[in-house]
Formats: sequence, C-alpha cells, structure tokens
Amino acid sequence: MATSPTTTNLLTAKEFMAIPDDGCRLELIAGKVARRRYAWWNEGLAGTKICLSLSDYVVQNDLGVALSAGVGYHIKSSPDHVRVPSVGFISRERTNVEDPEAYFPGAPDIAVECVTTCDTYYYVTDKVSDWLEAGAGMVVVVDAHNKSVMAHRSHTDVAFLKEADTLDGGDVLPGWRMTVADIFA
Repeated sequence: MATSPTTTNLLTAKEFMAIPDDGCRLELIAGKVARRRYAWWNEGLAGTKICLSLSDYVVQNDLGVALSAGVGYHIKSSPDHVRVPSVGFISRERTNVEDPEAYFPGAPDIAVECVTTCDTYYYVTDKVSDWLEAGAGMVVVVDAHNKSVMAHRSHTDVAFLKEADTLDGGDVLPGWRMTVADIFA
C-alpha cells in the first residue's frame, strides 16, 4: 500500500508513477501522495455526459481530444504536482506528447471536476487554482448533488450555472455548448 511521504521525502512525478496500484485514486500534490475515493454514480454519470459531449464535438471538428478520469497531468515541478480531473480537453496543437508513457505535461485546456461528497471546499478551490495557474483556459466544477456548475475562466471570471443555463467552451473551445440540464438528465 502506498504511503504519503514525509515533508523531507517528497516524490517526483516519475517516482509517483512507480507506486504500485492499491485500488485507490491517487494524486501527487506538492510531492505528497493524496488519496481520493471514487465517485458515486451521479457524480460519475455527470462527468461521463460532459466527456461524451466534448468528445463528439472535438472529434467532429478535429479540434483535439477529450479524456475521461484517470489521465494524470504533470502541472508543477519542485515539488511535483500530478493532478487528475474528471474530464480533460486538450487541443489538437498540444496532443503531440514527447513521452506518451508519462503524465501529460501541463494542464488540459479545459479541466472538469465533478465534486464528490468527500471533497472539501479547500480541496476543490485548491484544485481549481492549480489548474488555472498551470494554464487551463477553463475549469468547470460540477456539483451533481445541487445540480449546479461553476465555470472558472480565471480566478475572478466565474459563472455560476443552474439547470436552465448553458455551459459553453467560450474562447477555449468555441462552438461547444451543453445545457446544464443535460449534464444531470
């Protein structure tokens, strides 16, 4: 079973990759291993619907790839951060990765975070900040329990959306749109 390193024994992204799979969802935050529980049905279903919508749009328009949960993004070094969104969109121009057997280098263009019941406010806001500071053009926070979405285009440009509203890709993914009601249908 993987254990969290002490503050004097921080892991690199490469060392993090070598941790044996113990069945837990893991992220590397400032060189320390963080465990997360898996999403519940409604949380995972919301992320899947967004991923399918993004994927259909980007494939039809040859704009890049939409990736589901499980892909790690190496977003900071010294100490290393490897974060895992529920869904990530990467533009076609950025899909040529030098080492395909490593984590994606940098943030996705759009990171989608489906909040779980165990996520704290601090954890979610910290993760949004990490994505934005690493270069994500938009971070979408999905709360399946309240059927709401927050679209962060920066730390100060945040849209709070309810079921009657529409989430769009803005200037990060022009033309992509999905009603919030469809995310939770």
